[in-house]
Amino acid sequence: MKKISLIYLALLLSLVLTGVAAAVAPVTDGLILQLEANAISGLADGDSIAVWPASVGSDAVATGPTPVVYKSNLINGLPVVRFDGNGGYVNFDPIDDIRTVFWVVKEDADVNKIDQGQWRHLLDDDDTSHFHRGTVAQSTDDYCAIISDTWGGSIGSGEGADRIRNGIVQINAVTVDPLTTSVPRDLSILFVQSSNVVSASNFSYDVGQSVLRSWDGDLAELLIYNRVLTAEEIRNIGGYLTAKYGLTTSYESWTPVTQTAPADGAMDVPLNVLLEWTPPAGTTSQTIYLAQEPNLIMLPVATLSGSANSFDPEIKSNSTYYWQVANYVGSTSDPNNLFLSPVWTFTTLNAIPVFDPPYGQQPPSHDGGPGRSDRSTDGYGRRFTRSGYRDRLSMV
Repeated sequence: MKKISLIYLALLLSLVLTGVAAAVAPVTDGLILQLEANAISGLADGDSIAVWPASVGSDAVATGPTPVVYKSNLINGLPVVRFDGNGGYVNFDPIDDIRTVFWVVKEDADVNKIDQGQWRHLLDDDDTSHFHRGTVAQSTDDYCAIISDTWGGSIGSGEGADRIRNGIVQINAVTVDPLTTSVPRDLSILFVQSSNVVSASNFSYDVGQSVLRSWDGDLAELLIYNRVLTAEEIRNIGGYLTAKYGLTTSYESWTPVTQTAPADGAMDVPLNVLLEWTPPAGTTSQTIYLAQEPNLIMLPVATLSGSANSFDPEIKSNSTYYWQVANYVGSTSDPNNLFLSPVWTFTTLNAIPVFDPPYGQQPPSHDGGPGRSDRSTDGYGRRFTRSGYRDRLSMV
């Protein structure tokens, strides 16, 4: 099982699908930039965007002679950012070590070699164009290839273009030849993993050139990583984007583990709390991870059946805990069947030490019956469980 970053918080699908709350991607190790159209607030349909707030990384500033426009409720109830192909684009802090990129993107149907399609790059930079579109020879009256077979800037001895061409390019999880395939005309997940580092600082304008060398179409989300992702990570991100935007792709269906209690980030949580969640349909085995230190979160504390939906943890007062559920949907021998929840956190209440009741006096139970073993705290501040009294709150 691979360790994932703790910034994985806030991935609950319900927040994503309501359309107003941004959500950090399910893999954040190496995530340098995440732009989501649904992170933009306070704008109505058709309003111009001045700044696109980043969920991770630097905000993107709208630039150029024509506006970058917010379009609401265009894909699965979520907005997109629209570029008109006449010079409008967004700048972000330069990134010089790009290895993996996901776009949820579409290009307008009228983009072709006659419409300067070979200059409308998927990412660009002031100094280089490693994501340079196809040449005129690679284009037709109907489309323009994703990546050029010739151009693309230089790194060292002119290898910049090769780093994209020799990498992996996929549309909706299907590997394509970027030298002969166009950008989709419907919103789709475009994925690039380069063979070595490349750079970019905008989406997307061939800086210093004609205003027609800018993006013409919609962008719903952009994720840029500075490392190569594993097949499992690619599947998780692709599945997450598929579910978020209601797309039809070849990524395996992303089945989220839904937390029910305690709420993520909850404070003053009682010591008798149950960790509760809803496992994905078809779950066969589950592992619970719980720790007080983020770097120990991958230490398992229990293995449960596929139908389990709660766990009674041994916890102490005035402490912060991090927890996560790993679900196998199908055979546990196949790593592709592993689904990881976000990492959730809670902080327990700051209990006060108490003393035993007077000799011979029965402490009241939760329902008033003397000495009943129940999941409760007695009238003297002590916690007892189904199996009897637990240690007094001198554990503080």
